[in-house]
Amino acid sequence: MQKLKIAIITLITLLSAKTSLAQQYMKFSWKDLNIDYSAFAYLIDSENVIVRINSTQSGVLKLAEAAGKLRVHPGYSSKARVLEIGIGEVIYSKDNKMSGSFPAFRLFQENYDPVTNKVSGRSYVAQATKIAQKGYLSSRPDVKVQVYNKLSDVQQNVNAAAYFLKEEAYYKQFAKPSSPATNNNTSTNNNSGNKPAASQAATPVTVHLVLVGDTKDASIGESVKSDLIKMRSLFQNTMSVNKNIKFNIKEISGDQLISTNVENTVKSLTVGSNDAIILYYSGHGSNPKGSNSDFPTAAMIKSSYKLENMGNLVSNRNPRLAIVIGDLCNSVPRTRTALPDQPLMRSAPAQHDPARVAQLLIKAKGKIVSTSSSYDEYSYSLGNNGAFTNSFVDALTSAINSHSNMSATWDAVLKQSYKEAYNKTRDIVNKTGTKGQNGFYRGSVAYN
Repeated sequence: MQKLKIAIITLITLLSAKTSLAQQYMKFSWKDLNIDYSAFAYLIDSENVIVRINSTQSGVLKLAEAAGKLRVHPGYSSKARVLEIGIGEVIYSKDNKMSGSFPAFRLFQENYDPVTNKVSGRSYVAQATKIAQKGYLSSRPDVKVQVYNKLSDVQQNVNAAAYFLKEEAYYKQFAKPSSPATNNNTSTNNNSGNKPAASQAATPVTVHLVLVGDTKDASIGESVKSDLIKMRSLFQNTMSVNKNIKFNIKEISGDQLISTNVENTVKSLTVGSNDAIILYYSGHGSNPKGSNSDFPTAAMIKSSYKLENMGNLVSNRNPRLAIVIGDLCNSVPRTRTALPDQPLMRSAPAQHDPARVAQLLIKAKGKIVSTSSSYDEYSYSLGNNGAFTNSFVDALTSAINSHSNMSATWDAVLKQSYKEAYNKTRDIVNKTGTKGQNGFYRGSVAYN
């Protein structure tokens, strides 16, 4: 049987009401049906789990990303801690064949005590689609788990290159530090390595990213969680290739999804004249007949918030760049519709260009309010994510690719996002008879 090695990177911070857990890292491995597996987990937020899946099949390396979450004593396994990992989307393949996906699965740790943070039972991995089968879980092979309490231990014992592209911030975090140069002739030029001059700006700027999402909704909550994870990773990890940008990320979700919390969060930001604010909303939206706006209203707990008013809220803080992005319906009140999962096709791994990131986040000045669908249209979820959000992440990632023909401008990114989202939904008929979702934006951005 073909040998398969899978490695998982999970980013979780477990906050327990009974105990405060120190940051931990786990490495675990197992073998099943002549298939060898290994995994690495970095414990950040129980509801926001970024998962990396690495496999080598017939000598071809593939790297995938999935969303996940940590559950303590869930109903289907009342004494276990369970790491729930969703379907993995391929983001890199050595042979550039980006099709396919990795299955969703679960890591079970039985007899978990949240007070002591210790596991006294066995650990095992199971495919998510099979856990309900009688006798399946009891037949799963044991998993060996190695726990690291220090980042330095991870750097010494875990090969970061197996899980991250070298231009990613997480690679730099987990990779073994290089030995200090001892040669007196070693260059100290900060622009060495042919880094674009634009990425070496002297004055750092702060990009305030405010993520707002209806993660507790019964119909689209899981999709919204995944949207927020993708957006956080896009800026915190991918865009951080430019070291002159500091990202300040705030999230408002779950029971905190209240309009006053959005206002208070934005108003509490310490905003410099050269800073940027990007506010992203994922959830339900509506635009009833008789509305005087082409933009929808975002649904929140016991309240709502017009997308246009979010734009005013952000721009009133007087940042250099104010961007508001919404993934929500723009019609009579209705659930953001879920569609069958569709695996995404992505290009080969980008060489993220700091100069292109600077063009979008440092050199850009202006205000934009964007919505994922036009008046009287629905916005759709494709499996784990919103159709627009997936398209936006792909478009922005493409725009900062050093080999891309796409302009590194907000106009190009948003128009490409709308185009991709429409192509994914163009066969779906809206209530008015139109097809698909057609996003648009208002505002303008100039570049220095």
